Amino acid sequence: CPIEKPIEAQAAVKDGKEGNVSLTSKDTFLYPIKKGEEQDFCVTVKPTVLLSAPVKTDAVAGEFEITFKNQLLFSGKLYTIKDVPARDYLDHLDDVIDAW
Repeated sequence: CPIEKPIEAQAAVKDGKEGNVSLTSKDTFLYPIKKGEEQDFCVTVKPTVLLSAPVKTDAVAGEFEITFKNQLLFSGKLYTIKDVPARDYLDHLDDVIDAW
């Protein structure tokens, strides 16, 4: 039976209006396996540790590897799925007012 597995992850965003952004691969992974071999697959996701805002959609933000019985089958890049704008002056002013 073939398996199809979307690769997804999260990356932290420094100074963004949101603290993190979702990542995904643009590639689909399709590999035929025998019944019971699912546990022999390993997906290693390596998102970028910290992105700096602003973050644009489709920016490369990590990588992934898919192995089967410790043999590399496929590797690819992870991309951001949306924009994360940088915090602006008003955002910082709101923080000061909230802390007051």
